[in-house]
Amino acid sequence: MDLRVEKTIKSIFNAFLEMRAKSPLEKISVTELSEKATINKATFYLHFKDIYDLSETLENELVNSIIDKITPEEFEREPIMAIDALTEAYASKKNMISVLFADTRSHRLAYKVEQGVKTLLFSKNPEWKDHCGINALITYAVFGSYYAFVNNESFSAAETIRSIGNINRQLKPLL
Repeated sequence: MDLRVEKTIKSIFNAFLEMRAKSPLEKISVTELSEKATINKATFYLHFKDIYDLSETLENELVNSIIDKITPEEFEREPIMAIDALTEAYASKKNMISVLFADTRSHRLAYKVEQGVKTLLFSKNPEWKDHCGINALITYAVFGSYYAFVNNESFSAAETIRSIGNINRQLKPLL
């Protein structure tokens, strides 16, 4: 990618994240974003259809960075370790999650991660798609680790990760 294009996109991303940290997505306009990013509106529209497309792009990048923390082999061999890896990924991306998935969008992260994890796992093991236990485990791994982490933010990230890991290891005989 051209260095100028990279700098422009980075400027758009940074301006958007700064604005998104202070305002709901619905209140951010392309005009204000373009001013903050020191670009013109036409430049914005060269890269994105609208503010929602920009937000979706950043959300997808974040989701992919979380999913990249696990592999199908790890999930197959040691699902508890995969759940721990997801929890640690949520912790490492906590600030970005709180900005991109604030207000009415908060439920979207776990859903998007679940879809991405299923796509990853089913690509290697298509027979898992029709296996209830595996689908339930994926849903638990994604939603359980995410909400356990998010709903216990008053504790340190390390303490929450450790506690979720301990709970997962207690469940291991059931899986």
